[in-house]
Amino acid sequence: MTSQRRTCVLLICILLQMGCCVAVSPAPSIAFVSSRLPAFLHFPGCQAFQEQVVSGRLGHTLRMQSNADESSPVVKPVLKAVKKIVVKNNPSVIREQKVLAARAFQIEMGLEGIFAIYKPTNWSSFDMVLKARNTLQRVFQEKHPKIKLKFGQLKVGHGGTLDPLAMGVMVVGVGRATKLMDAYTAGSKEYETILQLGYETTTGDTEGEQVGQVHGWKHVTEEMISNACNDLTGDIMQVPPIYSALNIDGKRAYELAREGVEVELAARPVTVFSIELLKEYKETAPDIHLRITCGGGTYIRSMARDLGRALSSAAHMTHLVRTKHGEFGLDACVSHEDINNADAILSAMKANAETFLDRLSSDDDQGVKKLASKFAGGTQPVKHTCEKCNKELPSKNALFRHLRSDNNTPCSKAHAYDKLKSEE
Repeated sequence: MTSQRRTCVLLICILLQMGCCVAVSPAPSIAFVSSRLPAFLHFPGCQAFQEQVVSGRLGHTLRMQSNADESSPVVKPVLKAVKKIVVKNNPSVIREQKVLAARAFQIEMGLEGIFAIYKPTNWSSFDMVLKARNTLQRVFQEKHPKIKLKFGQLKVGHGGTLDPLAMGVMVVGVGRATKLMDAYTAGSKEYETILQLGYETTTGDTEGEQVGQVHGWKHVTEEMISNACNDLTGDIMQVPPIYSALNIDGKRAYELAREGVEVELAARPVTVFSIELLKEYKETAPDIHLRITCGGGTYIRSMARDLGRALSSAAHMTHLVRTKHGEFGLDACVSHEDINNADAILSAMKANAETFLDRLSSDDDQGVKKLASKFAGGTQPVKHTCEKCNKELPSKNALFRHLRSDNNTPCSKAHAYDKLKSEE
């Protein structure tokens, strides 16, 4: 234990011992603590002491240091006063309470869940998340204008990045659903893409510059395409494109590429379940229309590059639509035009509410119910009913006070009689 922490513990033990000296009237000791502790808590090194008070470990420390009984009628009110002062003077505790309160209000309003939205071209995945969050945040702020944004900002995330030029299904999670994204997006992804034979580009799509010379493509037949697709199906090793969001020594790969740094990315294992030719090649040449079903981590731009090389040519991707991601298909998507429509997003989350709640862990669910009961009032607290008179009381302490022996009421007398009978 550090000297500063030991000083904190010893000082509070001294205060408790002073309280024990006035066991008949503990009020002076509480007043003493209340008048001197706020200034003491601002000294360096008191953070550990404050954490003990807030987490409830202070009683154990006192037992170890001074043999004080935190349940005694003298020490207990002093501890209560100490905790009240610590919470009042600890900004981090106050902030945490406000954040939890805002979270409970959001749960009460149904501002959590999962939905899919259709991402158009020229919009980044971050743009979609930001617009969805702003729409739902506006709903929350309109109902609770006094809660500041820094305490009540909604947590929103997506289940997988789509390139700006790509479109299609993007899964978005709100609140606790952000922790369940893997469960919803697990399994396969389905894409419809168009590859153009002739040359490769720096980015693997139409945004990049041409790399090398133009290769011939007139020798390519539909049978060659079918054989090449079969070779690229199954568990394969794939080299990601340099213009990707992969992390290399703390920087994104595309950032290094834009700086002109040459980086060789290692091949990674990916799974391709199927590749299907959508249109006859002789009608679309030099374009190849494909439907690709694959697992996570697969880059369609790399598929275009590898397929072009397998056909003794070169290729880049010109069009990409994600038609399925995990459990969500195009028919389940909210239109990008409705991204500013809160009702459309809320109804989409409501449609998936049953599976979302089933996947929550029981601990998380119980913890949130407790929060909602304490701060939001959405889940009503449990009522405690007196078995003698059927009166509903708000807490166990209220029920105890109602039945204690010095009340001299019919219920308390009956309770005392039952207690005596049980002891016999």
